[in-house]
Amino acid sequence: MMGILLSALISVSAPRVAFSAPCATQLRFLRSALKETIQTDRDWATKWSLGWASLAAVQLGASAFVTSQDKRKDLYVGAVGSAAGLLPTFIVRPRSLSYEDLAARTDDSCDSLAATEAALESTAADERLRHGWLARAGGVLFSTGLGLFLGLNYHHWVPAGVTIGFGLVATELMIRTGSDHASESLRRYHDGDLTSRSSGGGWPRVTLMLNPKAVGLGFLLPF
Repeated sequence: MMGILLSALISVSAPRVAFSAPCATQLRFLRSALKETIQTDRDWATKWSLGWASLAAVQLGASAFVTSQDKRKDLYVGAVGSAAGLLPTFIVRPRSLSYEDLAARTDDSCDSLAATEAALESTAADERLRHGWLARAGGVLFSTGLGLFLGLNYHHWVPAGVTIGFGLVATELMIRTGSDHASESLRRYHDGDLTSRSSGGGWPRVTLMLNPKAVGLGFLLPF
């Protein structure tokens, strides 16, 4: 009985990597995964923050020039909706960005392994949350609420429909352009695959391309 219990304890406390790899090798893989995730998340957050802030500024600026009170109200409500888009990009930023110092470390000590693995697991959990039904439900509820406010309060049903439709599309685009690198890297880490990242796998992705002259969307379909 003691032998069975001891074996169970050993199996529970053993690393979740599928094979025995040196601490230095595991740390290099984990830090590389964190660094790439951080870079991708920073790029995502920056582009979307600039987009939402610019849209809110345009709507507020336009409200100063329109003479119709009804149109001004529509623009005010639209600016509130655009400003709310900053919540997941600028106010509550991707969790990976809080691990920049940990990812930048260069020591090969096994003492750093648990903290680095926990950071990648936390980042992957944040990715799942941002890609999950709760994120979509939040976008649907907020967009619908904003549209109903326009419709029920001001009887502006056409702008209300535009607001709801735009909000739903924008929510889905934000989700689709988000990174899944930490989740994919964590899966490979647990499988014992510590090689460089493969080109396949992951969720279908939409990439937001933003420069001073154009804005575009790129579609990445894994095979």
